[in-house]
Amino acid sequence: MESILIYKVAFYLRNIQYRIGYFGVLGLSMLVVAIALYFSLNLPQTRHLHSVEAARAQLSTHQSQPDKLKTPQHILSAEAFFKQFPDSVQKDTSLKTIIAIAEQNALTLVTGKYETLIKESGSVVFYQISFPLEGNFPQIKRFLATTLNTLPNAALSHLRLHRPSIESNQIEADVIFTLYFYRSV
Repeated sequence: MESILIYKVAFYLRNIQYRIGYFGVLGLSMLVVAIALYFSLNLPQTRHLHSVEAARAQLSTHQSQPDKLKTPQHILSAEAFFKQFPDSVQKDTSLKTIIAIAEQNALTLVTGKYETLIKESGSVVFYQISFPLEGNFPQIKRFLATTLNTLPNAALSHLRLHRPSIESNQIEADVIFTLYFYRSV
């Protein structure tokens, strides 16, 4: 009895295949594969989405409760961050350090273009020091690297290199450093 049923199912499948052709069978099989892929990829993502939404809901309930210990800790951490910078009275020492590093690298500091721009923002004071240099490229590169390693509160804000002539090994550089200092109130 079972073998007759198997033969009947096989007959109907061959009959369907004959009526829709090979492209129809290929289309139906692609449809079945697409449905299987959709469910195999969608179900894990849906589970993950529900777990993320549950975690977000739990986090929002924790944030809605007032926490009195967080505010002083944030103030202390901000104050500790600002105190990592040197005090603003050390700006002259930093400028002397930059000049000494330039002399160590045998660079010529052209005078007359020293500018100091002071900006105050909260507990931090910015000093922008602009000066031209003359030397060869390895000297300038060594000077910049040594300055940034020696002064962790310094940032190279601007660098422009210019070679006056093609034959010359000498380079004219315009350098702007921004120095960050802690302003004691």
